[in-house]
Amino acid sequence: MTFFFLLGTVTLLLCELVLRLFPGPWNPEIRWVDGRHPGIIDTIMGPWNKPNFTGSYRTSEFFVRNIHWNQFGMRDLPRQIAKKEGRKRIAVLGDSFMEAVQVVDTQTMARRLEARLSPTWEVLNFGKGGIGTCEEYLVYQYKARQFQPDVVLLVFWPGNDILNNSLELVEGAEGLNKRLIHAYFVRDSAAGGWRLKPASPHPDLPPVKRDFRYFLKQHTALYRFWRFFRDTWQPKHAPPWLGGRQQALALRKEAERKALPFELRWKGYGQYVPPRTRQWREAWEVTAWCLEKLREAIAQDGGRLIIVAIPPVIDTLGRRAHLAQAVGESLPPDFSWTLPARKMREIADTTGIAFVDLLPGFLEYARTTSCEPPCFFWKRDGHWNAVGHEVAADILVEELGKMGIFKDPSPPQ
Repeated sequence: MTFFFLLGTVTLLLCELVLRLFPGPWNPEIRWVDGRHPGIIDTIMGPWNKPNFTGSYRTSEFFVRNIHWNQFGMRDLPRQIAKKEGRKRIAVLGDSFMEAVQVVDTQTMARRLEARLSPTWEVLNFGKGGIGTCEEYLVYQYKARQFQPDVVLLVFWPGNDILNNSLELVEGAEGLNKRLIHAYFVRDSAAGGWRLKPASPHPDLPPVKRDFRYFLKQHTALYRFWRFFRDTWQPKHAPPWLGGRQQALALRKEAERKALPFELRWKGYGQYVPPRTRQWREAWEVTAWCLEKLREAIAQDGGRLIIVAIPPVIDTLGRRAHLAQAVGESLPPDFSWTLPARKMREIADTTGIAFVDLLPGFLEYARTTSCEPPCFFWKRDGHWNAVGHEVAADILVEELGKMGIFKDPSPPQ
């Protein structure tokens, strides 16, 4: 009996070891290695970074050590609010692409851009993962404005920036009555415009039942593998007497999902089709309003706003078929990867904001170097790798020069 007990224990330990060594859906993709996640909640503008924080970030694709946030919570060098004599400043606003925990400090687009423009220009990085355009407007108001930047680059990611501006798309209709981590601008029916719903330091988070199963899920790959097997393979392949209940639940959820419009069924993909629902129309409207307010604030400070559009994908060829296979249905005929950038350009032209689309420069680099897709992006993580940040910085030096931003600088290094 003791022999069989020891044999079973050793077998389970070996299974646990194997599952931890080989990445899969049963293993957490992302882990902060040093310290806790560097996030705090600002009571007005929402999520921000913990000041003076150093961490390491690991996924199945990469391991980035010694990621630094400065005394202001910026993914940047230590900075001083007062400008040095003769210096000019560029402030970079953006989401996780600009916070860029997927690369080391010296490889971010902001640092590469500063290296090319030094010593005349400083490039301050106010990127924060998980925020949209309207929260970036608040970041300028409450974080970046005090640094008196001469130029502000708002870096637009078409994958979710418009979605993140809509409380209803993210939280649902009941979100208006919740205490939330993020700040939103919502319709003010009385005044006929938009009003700020600030973030809360004590948000309403879903309750977590911390029982023994929660402990197993947190600490054992074997239990996570069993849940993965139960929820995916078993409902499809198990006989009715074993998997009928899970299969019926999956079919009911699938029917509920297909009853929704495409724009709401696949929230992020709603940005790639013309807005046909009220929620998406309002998401674009509040985005345009926030951009106009941001332009007015920057102009009042004597600065200039420039929108920079990140390419959604580079390997455009074949992606439509791949996505249709992933979502399990055909895509609408008006689905287009370039639609968000085109609509942002329309907003920019209407409001008098300069606009830079990085897509042509990225495609030209891919053509001349024959780099294999995804080339500029981590394949699984989806964010820029070091090449993406470097190419973006090179394109911006050229495009900002064409705009006359560097009228009297020392030559870029």
